[in-house]
Amino acid sequence: MKKTIYILIGTILILAAPISFITGIAFTLSMPKRYSAEATIQILFPETMGARYDASALALFTQSQVHLISSDPLLNRVIHNLDLQAKWGNKINEDESPIAPALATLILKRSIAVGIVPNASGLITITAIQEDPAEAARTANELASVYCDYLTKTPQQGGTYQATVLTPAEPSIRPASPKVVQNMLAALALAALLIIAGITVIVGAIRRKNTKTVQQSGPAYPPQGVGSADP
Repeated sequence: MKKTIYILIGTILILAAPISFITGIAFTLSMPKRYSAEATIQILFPETMGARYDASALALFTQSQVHLISSDPLLNRVIHNLDLQAKWGNKINEDESPIAPALATLILKRSIAVGIVPNASGLITITAIQEDPAEAARTANELASVYCDYLTKTPQQGGTYQATVLTPAEPSIRPASPKVVQNMLAALALAALLIIAGITVIVGAIRRKNTKTVQQSGPAYPPQGVGSADP
């Protein structure tokens, strides 16, 4: 009875392999394509600041600029300049009315990433991810422009800093997600593991059954000293 159950479990695992592979591929292909675009900003530190502070202090200042770029006031300017409330409302709302300002800010926050370029002084990247590659590039470039304009017009602690767009964002022809090849390999690996597990369970059940049968049957010949008589 146990052998039958183990064989059934192994068979189910083997049959589940192609199903899981097909499901994984279908899910990957059904996901909407999203494109990323990246703009690079160079912060121009005043000479006095570079003389007063060491590298760690400048790194902390650069990190503060990352938070500034991601702040609501600058994001709201991007939303206003690109009219994102109306554009996203046209896609989201059934009546195509503009979405609420808070929702637009939340969507924009989730669609951008701001980071520091490692081993570089004052370099910041702004990455935008959208379903439309051109919109992703516009968003990244607009946020970079808004930040540079903000620095020029707003004095900060230690003086007025400037920043310039070192590399503007360009529309990408390759989607950043879904990662079709990686997802296919992951689905294939899962299917292979299911097949291996199923075969292992079936072979183990058969071996245990054969071992038990041999042990129960005993030796085929009588042991020495049994069944023989002295003349």
